Amino acid sequence: MLQCRDISIITINVTARYSYIVNCACCLSVLSDFQQGKLPMVVLYSKMPDRVNFRQYAVLSSVYNYDCFVYEADTLVEAHYEGLHADQQRAFLQVKVTSTSIAIMQHEFGR
Repeated sequence: MLQCRDISIITINVTARYSYIVNCACCLSVLSDFQQGKLPMVVLYSKMPDRVNFRQYAVLSSVYNYDCFVYEADTLVEAHYEGLHADQQRAFLQVKVTSTSIAIMQHEFGR
């Protein structure tokens, strides 16, 4: 989303006879919670977009000091919506989210 690409939310629901790819309401809820500041975005330091305010993941704010942490490529960091640059917030709000629903017959294979 922060790279200005439209996204598709896909969830696979497999039953005894069919596999369904369906929209997942919880995925949309998570995106909404992130935008409202209820949840952080948690990614590897090496994957954090430029111009985003972040901190090391799961470190209490009372003990956090940016200069005390060494950020390796695999360090988990977190950022909140309000820490995004204004154009990133705009891109997040303007991205098109699509969903798809299809049914695929499962084949039974002989033993």
